[in-house]
Amino acid sequence: MINTLIKRSVITPKRFHTIKLPHQINQDPVKPRLSQFSHALYNTLMISLSTFFLLNIVYNNLRYQEIEQELKLKSNTLENQIQTIVDEKDKQLKQEQESSSKRWIHKLKFW
Repeated sequence: MINTLIKRSVITPKRFHTIKLPHQINQDPVKPRLSQFSHALYNTLMISLSTFFLLNIVYNNLRYQEIEQELKLKSNTLENQIQTIVDEKDKQLKQEQESSSKRWIHKLKFW
């Protein structure tokens, strides 16, 4: 049983997340396989995606605040315009009522 465990550990080496290159000068350098870079590629992808999402959230928050300020200014100006129009109409109505009440014919009406 111990022999089988030793054989299994020899057959399946532990995974290290580094690339092992041969140290002997006589041998041609062995090209690393893509599977040896899978963990590094995954980490790089996760870091880049999280950075993108974080920066996107910050940008959207800043943009939202900028747009909100612009819309508040616009709504305040429109409110002021509406209020001035309403005030002018009120003044006109009051003047018309006062002028109509000053007529002597209006005083004679009983119905």
